[in-house]
Amino acid sequence: MLGFSDEIRRFDRQTNSVFTVETGIAAVGLTHEQVSGAMVAAFGPMVLTFNPATGSIVGSQPAPMPVGKVLFQYNR
Repeated sequence: MLGFSDEIRRFDRQTNSVFTVETGIAAVGLTHEQVSGAMVAAFGPMVLTFNPATGSIVGSQPAPMPVGKVLFQYNR
């Protein structure tokens, strides 16, 4: 997954091509959540969770201010 200033794209290794997954999102801190396999991205004061295969947003979490990075903490 690649975050651009106005869209999120996915690189397909098998076909060696890039295609748009979601538009209208300036993704900051694009992160892969290893446990569920979901992609998480900061978008202004929101943290969006989306399905990397379909590009559909499956969840959102508001924040009190713009989010700069998305970091996960695992209890290992």
